[in-house]
Amino acid sequence: MRGKPWNYNRVKKICLVCSSEFMVQPARDKTAKFCCLKCKYEWFRDKPISEELKKRLSEVHKRIGSKPPIHRGKRSKKWVENIKKGIKKHYDIVGRTTPKNKLLKKSKKWKEWREAVFRYDDYTCWICNEKGGELQPHHLYSFAYYPKLRFIISNGITLCKFCHKTYTDYGFNRK
Repeated sequence: MRGKPWNYNRVKKICLVCSSEFMVQPARDKTAKFCCLKCKYEWFRDKPISEELKKRLSEVHKRIGSKPPIHRGKRSKKWVENIKKGIKKHYDIVGRTTPKNKLLKKSKKWKEWREAVFRYDDYTCWICNEKGGELQPHHLYSFAYYPKLRFIISNGITLCKFCHKTYTDYGFNRK
């Protein structure tokens, strides 16, 4: 057996909610109280909110003008200004748009081309000959550099996810 076992140097703890036993790393020995998120939420669901916390939250709501999302850390002045203006997300800011390539890949034309490539190759990966599974279309001539060839069926081949990441320039802009 290579390496150390998964429970090497782990500490046994007991969940406060369901009393099941679970293992944690020594660094979390003093802080870990629950075996899973479900138990954690169940524990805090029944806890009342203190009056002091209610007061602080209401002051924040009055100052900002809307209920802020749960957010850790300090908020920037720009964030608070955007909330006052009614801008809630980064893409609501005027002047910013979604890149054209992302819009094209969500279009009906893209979905039709993708399906046509899969049908043409009989839903089989070109490299490993796996039929079905997680298939992805691959452009022989780059999607970004050859816009005229984007939706031509002969420019696409079917690859499984593994082969697409392993054997192509997946995620890199190369010609």
